[in-house]
Amino acid sequence: MVRNAKICTSTLGGFATNSTAAPPENPTTRYTATDMLGSPRVITDSEGNVIARRDFKPFGEEITSNTGERTITAKYGAADNLRQKFTTYQRDEETGLDFAEARMYQNKHGRFTAVDPLLASGKRANPQTFNRFVYVLNCPLVLADPDGQQAATGSKRRVVDVYVLLNRGERRGTRSLDGLAQRRNVNVYYIKENEFGTQKIFKSLQDPTRNVVIVTHSWGGKGQGIWLGERVTKTPLGSINEVQSLGSLGITTRIRDEKGNVSYQNESTPMIDSQNVFIVSCWQGRNFPRVLQFLKGDNSEIYFNNPLGPDNLGNNAGTRVTTAMNAGYEITKALSNGDSIDTVVKKGNAALSKDPKAAGNTDYLERVPDYAVSVEVTDVEVLPDEKKPKKPETPE
Repeated sequence: MVRNAKICTSTLGGFATNSTAAPPENPTTRYTATDMLGSPRVITDSEGNVIARRDFKPFGEEITSNTGERTITAKYGAADNLRQKFTTYQRDEETGLDFAEARMYQNKHGRFTAVDPLLASGKRANPQTFNRFVYVLNCPLVLADPDGQQAATGSKRRVVDVYVLLNRGERRGTRSLDGLAQRRNVNVYYIKENEFGTQKIFKSLQDPTRNVVIVTHSWGGKGQGIWLGERVTKTPLGSINEVQSLGSLGITTRIRDEKGNVSYQNESTPMIDSQNVFIVSCWQGRNFPRVLQFLKGDNSEIYFNNPLGPDNLGNNAGTRVTTAMNAGYEITKALSNGDSIDTVVKKGNAALSKDPKAAGNTDYLERVPDYAVSVEVTDVEVLPDEKKPKKPETPE
């Protein structure tokens, strides 16, 4: 325990650093410029003059000055008193190890010094996770491990891709996502009219570094689920209307030709590998959670909203699109802020509970359970002794 110690707190570009050292006689303001992983690369003073620069090898070992173009004149190797190093890890100057909260990290070897304490980070779908000392699945250029337990994007603020399949009129009077889109870690895509959003959405759903929020309509046709877009093609005989959905039959396209004849086409549906997926729509149908269970990858968590409750006739009341849009806003904001998933769910539920049709419940967002495969062995043939293969005789 340190007694009668003066604590000097200085802010360096968003990093709060605490020290027991005496405060400087002439304190100054400095700023840090970080890369996509959060590693501080350039430190400047209040006037923008460069105080120090640093570069790192892929697994975090700092590159010394006078290596290549990194000269002392360019401020490489200059003292900056910044304790945060690779991906904001604090480095122990005596051992050279980086403090990753749950354990220490050896940047020279690209390995942690202790096994991963989070057993849930081991995924059978990714053999890289079986090495309990491995750092970010050996992908240090795109991933970081903020707490030493599980690989994530470089910042604790998650990268969020938001897909909105509502037209301008339906979005009127709702919380606008455009303000959140100004953040570096939020991407908002408005699927245009006469366009399918399937290809774009599944590109994000297959990216293990992404979190995905989908705000859309429900689809009550064959293969009940969510609406992924509509396309109308004009022909000399009339119009061909195509509606694409994700539901109990996977990705389904309903085609109505010029004569009004209806046909359906089913496509192979890719697995979902993104980190957290939130689907908010009117009401997806009873079988929708089951298809998500089949599509859910080992590293993914998927949430969808239940109906708001029975209406006056005893039927399940769907969510209004304005409520779905507001819930999508709150979920996106919480995800991008780095809130815990429990907090994200609570904020989404709070927004859904404000719908006029809400029946006073508080748990509208439901997690899709993991898919469990059970194998039943039948018709096992038992060979009589005379038909069993004999062991080879051991020569005397």
